[in-house]
Amino acid sequence: MLDLPDQRVKTGISHRYLRPAQAIVDPELARTLPAEVVAATGLDVVCHAAESFLAKPFSQRERPASPDARPPYQGANPVADVWSQKALEYGGRYLRRAVAEFTCQADPERHRRAAEEDIPELVDGAIAQERLLAVAPRDVGPADVAKILQTSL
Repeated sequence: MLDLPDQRVKTGISHRYLRPAQAIVDPELARTLPAEVVAATGLDVVCHAAESFLAKPFSQRERPASPDARPPYQGANPVADVWSQKALEYGGRYLRRAVAEFTCQADPERHRRAAEEDIPELVDGAIAQERLLAVAPRDVGPADVAKILQTSL
């Protein structure tokens, strides 16, 4: 991932040669992480799962000349849907518990007010994410993003 703060854009570099063929997953590692990291990681998983599940179906995108030309963010597809549904299920079941461990002393009203102030900048940053908007199930403009963010508060 590349973060370009001056452009308010986060993007990635992807190629099939950069993707691992295998991974070692150590669930015990989560026990040693700060609660903030566990919660942020869980929320990231839920957001990516929702993004994948709600994306425009791959069958509605222009078919590439070859599989090598297929973009990594190709849209919803049957296999990704299964993984996304499971990630959303687990996020719904366990994320609240992870977040509660480090936000129980928080001031929700104060956080909501701060988030409302950030909406214009968040909208600008979201609109700049062309790779994500390309798989949206419909055209999305700044007013749509602002409404989504405001409704989520």
